[in-house]
Amino acid sequence: MNIMRTALLLTFLIFSGCQIFESSDTDTINPDLLGDWYSIDTVSASAFSPANVRVTGWSISADGEIRSIGVMDSTGELAAFDSDSGLRKRILESTNGTILLEYTGHPDLTELEAEYRVTTDSLIVKHGSGFTNRTFQRAQLGNVVVAPKPSKLSVDIDGSSAENLKIAHTIPTAFVSAVSESELKLFAELGSRSIVIRIENFTGTRTYIIGKEQAELRIVASDWIRVFQTLSDSSGTISIDCDSVASRCVGAFEFSTKIPENDADSSPVLENGSFDVPLFD
Repeated sequence: MNIMRTALLLTFLIFSGCQIFESSDTDTINPDLLGDWYSIDTVSASAFSPANVRVTGWSISADGEIRSIGVMDSTGELAAFDSDSGLRKRILESTNGTILLEYTGHPDLTELEAEYRVTTDSLIVKHGSGFTNRTFQRAQLGNVVVAPKPSKLSVDIDGSSAENLKIAHTIPTAFVSAVSESELKLFAELGSRSIVIRIENFTGTRTYIIGKEQAELRIVASDWIRVFQTLSDSSGTISIDCDSVASRCVGAFEFSTKIPENDADSSPVLENGSFDVPLFD
């Protein structure tokens, strides 16, 4: 169980937006490891993303620092995350085909040892009887690796401005999907928060009332998730104009939310929302 658990942790940490902290002894780091490495994996589209590919990777600097790699939605270019989650990693040493990683900010892990192999253009990392086996290709930040899918959504949440992520493992991070001929859904990922608005009985360009349970604000923390919903038949409005030829939707929105059956909790209000996002059938 410990081997399996550690292997799963390595998989999570490879995919997550981790960032390192202090410097390592550069004499113990194989220089062939340095640079930018990425992988593109085929994934299934979901309610949270219409994307069918996921971009992950590591950007390794000479002092052992590691940053997670994603892609910019506006350009399709590889980009490194600037993580502020407190979860960081760095290379302590890499000798004889073994890499030793040090973590800070992780509840269960401080160090992890894994096997690695570097070829001319690839980095293979695996741990524990093949439980984890990731192959990355050598690249440079700024290389275009997927088609761009520009998306822009901004909103004030209780007076504090927020916008959709510009760098992510899957893009776009804000979009409208056609659930059916008469129903649209607007989704946006705002880091630890996300927004969903459903437009029922869609009939074209106009302003729609956001009714009960037709919109939600979801907040995710390390050990809890809170889902705030619209609870009345007139909790807000959304104006939308979609161009099926260009596959884009633009509009504006506002709504108020609460946690169902919890009058004592906070009631986030979303105002001045605007969007210009891709449309997916």
